[in-house]
Amino acid sequence: MGYSAPAQLAVLRGRLKDEPNESLQVWDLVAGKRVGVIAGLSALPKAEVIHPEAGYLVHDTVNISSNGHYLVFADPASPGESLRVFDQRAGQFSSRLTAPRGLKFIAYGPLGSFSADGTLLASLMVADVLCVSDTARGNILATIPGVREHWWSEDGKRLIVRVARSPDGDINRETYHLGFWEVTPPLPSYEIGRPVNSLSLNKDGSRLAVNDQICDVVQRMQIG
Repeated sequence: MGYSAPAQLAVLRGRLKDEPNESLQVWDLVAGKRVGVIAGLSALPKAEVIHPEAGYLVHDTVNISSNGHYLVFADPASPGESLRVFDQRAGQFSSRLTAPRGLKFIAYGPLGSFSADGTLLASLMVADVLCVSDTARGNILATIPGVREHWWSEDGKRLIVRVARSPDGDINRETYHLGFWEVTPPLPSYEIGRPVNSLSLNKDGSRLAVNDQICDVVQRMQIG
């Protein structure tokens, strides 16, 4: 149902002989063992779907980020309306991506593509709209109309799109353009469950006082 050569992972639908029900199973292709199970779904994604225009069978219905962190597939309970994102490292669902009003996710072929670190997902929608979402939180960051194809740069910081444009809407007069988008993941945010009445940092910025609560500030550094 899904395969990632960089992550060396595959997603299969089935069950072991001592299990009563089918589930989505994540297998490490190098070690030859099961490393994850996605269970508890009211329905499982289809193992294959028919492309409505070309008529051929599409087998990749689960997408895997290149680092093996996230998996995404169409929500069987609401096809076209939402996608489910599974955090393989945490062993749990991290978010549900909901289609913007008036749009639907495509129900065939690859549902989208992850950035290099898996934090962003560019997903294709009907009417040639590309939706860029925060994978972990499920927030929609941007929508780009008229997109026919898209690619991520190797560092995952740029999104390259092929856009179709027509002066009068006539598809026979369309011209194609390449667009380059610089993508920056959103800053992390936190909820404390009550209104913020006071907010201050100490001199070296290592501690933050929020109301009557003291928080340690940790600077996250990415080492390439």
